[in-house]
Amino acid sequence: MNKFFEKIILNGINRRHPDLKGSYQHGFKQAHSTTTALVELQNEIASYMDDGQGCIAYSVDLSAAFDLLR
Repeated sequence: MNKFFEKIILNGINRRHPDLKGSYQHGFKQAHSTTTALVELQNEIASYMDDGQGCIAYSVDLSAAFDLLR
């Protein structure tokens, strides 16, 4: 049942927000996950380091952002 609802939500998002289909977008895309996002980030960082360039990365965890709302 979860996959059914996931597909409905995915279709709605793709219709309303076609700009989310960028190459860096991993959420709500088939064959993309947090794992593929991390591998892509690691490759980007390694590429910058191989070229002798600096690289800064930051991460924000919003998983509990709405827990304070009542």
